[in-house]
Amino acid sequence: MDNVAKRILVPVDLGEGSASAVQLALELAAPLGAEVVLMHVYTLPRYAYAGVNIVLPPESIEEISATAQRAIEAYAKKHGGLRCLLREGDPAEQIVRAIEGVRPYMVVMGTHGRRGISRMLLGSVAETVIRTSPVPVVAVTQRAGAARASAGGAGEIEERPPAAGVKELEHAFP
Repeated sequence: MDNVAKRILVPVDLGEGSASAVQLALELAAPLGAEVVLMHVYTLPRYAYAGVNIVLPPESIEEISATAQRAIEAYAKKHGGLRCLLREGDPAEQIVRAIEGVRPYMVVMGTHGRRGISRMLLGSVAETVIRTSPVPVVAVTQRAGAARASAGGAGEIEERPPAAGVKELEHAFP
């Protein structure tokens, strides 16, 4: 644990589900004196017509990036002026890469809580992060207060009240 910082990484999609994750992260961070770092991953639109990929002009890419930057900064300000990161690409892949750079103690993220066929067809960023993260991940569903936690890489998901692990976390930071 010596090489892990007192940080909690919170990937957000800027929607209502993310607000629950940010709130839980702030509650977990307070007794630990941990920093909460927000992260937003955006994807560039991909266009194809008759098998031909159409590449966006550089000014469009810059405009999309600037818009995403303004959005995450406004979201961070709304939640108390938290530090924020912005990445472009596949959300799950970029979140796991950010874990390596930010070196958080844990990740807290929102999930849509899809089940069955919709989850199979749409996939789950949270599930991919839970299964590949080197640190513990708490996935907060949009239902009020429900959280699913998993030790990164363990592949098992445990349901418990959101703040149940705060006492355990306090002992992790001498």
